[in-house]
Amino acid sequence: MTIVSVSACPREDRSRTRKLQSRFEEAVERACEKEGKDVTILRHDLMTMDLRPIGTEELQLREKICDRMDWDTELVRPARELMRADLIVIGAPYWDFSFPSCLKVWVEHMMVRNLTFHYEGDRLIGHLKAKACVYLTTAGGLTEGHDWGWLYIQDVLTMLGVHHMEEVKAEGLDLQGSRWEDIMKTALDTAEKTAGRIAGLL
Repeated sequence: MTIVSVSACPREDRSRTRKLQSRFEEAVERACEKEGKDVTILRHDLMTMDLRPIGTEELQLREKICDRMDWDTELVRPARELMRADLIVIGAPYWDFSFPSCLKVWVEHMMVRNLTFHYEGDRLIGHLKAKACVYLTTAGGLTEGHDWGWLYIQDVLTMLGVHHMEEVKAEGLDLQGSRWEDIMKTALDTAEKTAGRIAGLL
């Protein structure tokens, strides 16, 4: 079983989102191995991958690659890895009603015609085989229904063929008087429980 783990955490080791994501990954790996499933984790650490926004030159090159279906090129390697995923795990803090821009760039690199999707008339048909995606996030304040990043990721991955989506969130961590340790503990416990449930779907 293959997990593609996407980390969009600019604070890296100080990131509370990364801590939440690590707890989930450890728990789902244990749960899968307990059921006799070998686990491979392919890491897309967006702080080190150096994915660039798709500009004019890259777009023209990618269109040629898509026409030829030349999937051995480095430009589409991340999307090729995503095609192997049985589970997609995304860790991204809540920034400006959404998520850090590096995650949007990652999405751009996943939208590869004839690899991750194709068109039938005016309909986009997704090719991903992943059975589920878990999105883990933390917020200093309260999202109050404005977590557009989570909604966006749901729409994109559903379109690409993933139909089971779950979010694990810790919010209100930096509000004055908040018991942030308790909030994080609750979210970490939720991540563990979610991992056990997700392992049963894979």
